[in-house]
Amino acid sequence: MIKILSICFLTPLIFSASALTAEETKYGLFLSPNLCLLSEKQNECEIKIHLKWYTNTPSEYCIHTSPTDKPLRCWSNTNQSEMQLELKLDDNQTLYLVDALSSQVVYQQAIRIQKQTTAYRQKRRNPWRFY
Repeated sequence: MIKILSICFLTPLIFSASALTAEETKYGLFLSPNLCLLSEKQNECEIKIHLKWYTNTPSEYCIHTSPTDKPLRCWSNTNQSEMQLELKLDDNQTLYLVDALSSQVVYQQAIRIQKQTTAYRQKRRNPWRFY
């Protein structure tokens, strides 16, 4: 009887902890897709990204490829937005959401590049045998 009561008291704590993580995950910088596949012959990746971001306070925000570069796009007096972005990449790239008023990086998200490689199948045994 005591074991059943202790389980009943613990379940509300579990549900409240999962609600906190859901609250935390609604803010951030989200990229889709965040992986670009290159064939062996390609050196540069052309990718169209759907970008979304959400913050908890409205301000002036900008998207940068590095925190010190010129911004790709800026928004004023808002706490969320989304856009389509076309990039040509030859290496992994990180996008930054920067608060334009304080120059602080709020969120960052990486775009990875992966080269496809051809896997050659090896024979299971040698074609000759010794008897």
